[in-house]
Formats: sequence, C-alpha cells, structure tokens
Amino acid sequence: MDNKAENKETIKWYYKPLGILIAILCVGPLAIPLVMLSPAFTKKQKIMIIVATIVFTLALIKITEKATGVFLDQWKELNSILNG
Repeated sequence: MDNKAENKETIKWYYKPLGILIAILCVGPLAIPLVMLSPAFTKKQKIMIIVATIVFTLALIKITEKATGVFLDQWKELNSILNG
C-alpha cells in the first residue's frame, strides 16, 4: 500500500471533505479552522473553500437583511390596516 492510501485512512472523519461540508453548512465560517487544519486539501483548495464560505455567508446575511426589511414593511402595513 502506498503512502497516500495510508494517509487517507488515517484522516479523522471531521477533516474529510464530507465532514467539512457538513460543518460549513451547519456553522458556516466557524468551520474555517477545520478547513485550515485538514490534510485532505491542498493549500489552493483550502483558500478557495475559505473564500467560498465567506462569500456564501455574506450572501446569506444580505438575503436575511432584505427578507427582514420586507417582513417589517408588511408588518407595518398589516398593523395600519388593523388599527385603522
């Protein structure tokens, strides 16, 4: 067995790509340290994953802000209708 195959078997589950994907989807940028410590990725892949995670998080924040604004506008309109 070659050295790469042995290294793949010794990587902990939370450093494997699926474990990192689950962590990013659950806790977002808090999973960045797992990406940085993972031996499963090259330096270039780590940088790309970290940048993608940050961009994804910022996009979700922007979408949440817009949705909250729409909700508050609808709430004010409903309140004005109900209170006359």
